[in-house]
Amino acid sequence: MYTIDARVGINSSDTVEPGYASRRTGKSACRAGAGWILLAAHRQSVFFILQKPLLARTAPLAVTAAVIWVGTLGLLPFAGGLPQAVAQAPLHATLAVVFLGVGPAALAYLTWAYVLARFPAGQAAGFLYLVPPATMLIGWLWLDELPTLLAVLGGILAIGGVVIIARLGRRTA
Repeated sequence: MYTIDARVGINSSDTVEPGYASRRTGKSACRAGAGWILLAAHRQSVFFILQKPLLARTAPLAVTAAVIWVGTLGLLPFAGGLPQAVAQAPLHATLAVVFLGVGPAALAYLTWAYVLARFPAGQAAGFLYLVPPATMLIGWLWLDELPTLLAVLGGILAIGGVVIIARLGRRTA
């Protein structure tokens, strides 16, 4: 059996990159796009910190709308074939994509802005550890994807971390 573990390593150019290691070979290697994951995590953390002062003087809905429109404008240079693709796509596919952008994505950003406006950024970010266990549970209930024992233990550990963050955050606030 070939299993993969999540790892973080330092490559030859002294940059930290997430990667994977095989239990069969014991060798560690970095996936081609793993550096992009760290870059995205960094950008997201900077976004959280920059968003906090905006939420002190602007409503979460307004900040969320602005963030989504700025993100959309930033992606326009990569949308060269979008008009043709939309014209050729079936209506149900186009509506599904619009729903995903307007529904769950916008709702997630709006919820995050609401929480960030009311909690310190570090404490609010701790609650993001609930995403993997929630995803695992939804995958199990909706997609019939059975989680492994290790995944369940990791979910319990993540939820325990959130509980600790929530309790310590209340004492220090």
